[in-house]
Amino acid sequence: MKKKIPYLINVKIPSNSISYEKLHIHAVHEDAEKGYSISDYDKQLYCAIKIKEKGIDSLSEDVKAYCLEDGKLKENIRFQKIRLEKIANNLISPEDDLFYTDYLKQKVIFRKEIIRKEITKTGINANKIFFNNSTYLRTLLSFVRKLDDEITLIRWFIPIKLSFEKCVHIFIRHVDETKFAIGEHKKRTFFKYEFEDIFTLLKVILQKEEENIKNHFLEVAVGQQINEQEKVKDYINNWISYNDDTFALAIDVNGYITKFHQKN
Repeated sequence: MKKKIPYLINVKIPSNSISYEKLHIHAVHEDAEKGYSISDYDKQLYCAIKIKEKGIDSLSEDVKAYCLEDGKLKENIRFQKIRLEKIANNLISPEDDLFYTDYLKQKVIFRKEIIRKEITKTGINANKIFFNNSTYLRTLLSFVRKLDDEITLIRWFIPIKLSFEKCVHIFIRHVDETKFAIGEHKKRTFFKYEFEDIFTLLKVILQKEEENIKNHFLEVAVGQQINEQEKVKDYINNWISYNDDTFALAIDVNGYITKFHQKN
């Protein structure tokens, strides 16, 4: 029987696009005021929201320069802007609609390749795995289609982030419902928690370790600024105790989570 995360209280928050955009704008402004670094993904989404609201001329010159490449809006910012316009049911030009469709097709192809490569690492021939013959794949696709390319989980001098690719890795390698193979020869371990709670579990573990993580990445940020390379190192903790279980967590020097799993 799978375990539940103890003392977890679900709090309903506004989930409409306007609330989402306001929360993101607020978070970026707050990070900037505190002197924190802001990830490229968060910057790009911020720019897309601001351009959608008031146009690119409403931006400061430095932000405008960040948004443009060869005099044109960067493709990933343009895609985010159009996506937000579509969510809001705003009118889209035929040119933007065509760009959005082409960009989205390439994005889907890229994501499928990430999934295929990760399945292959389990020892299974990914070319024989299809939507109609694998409940694991159907479960995985149902989950990952909701994911952004990246999510910031701790805002800090070096923000702590989870990429789409690493999230797929965690779910294929360490979650029963999306594991594809038991992979005993590689000593894989699987979470004892409900599938729908794994992402929340990661947040809980990060929250438990937040002070240690922040202290570590403050050191990393200082080391990068003053060129003391001995301070610039990954965060690794293989013995995090929580709810009578032990977890392993690793975060690279750029703030990207590279490992998260439950130990035997």
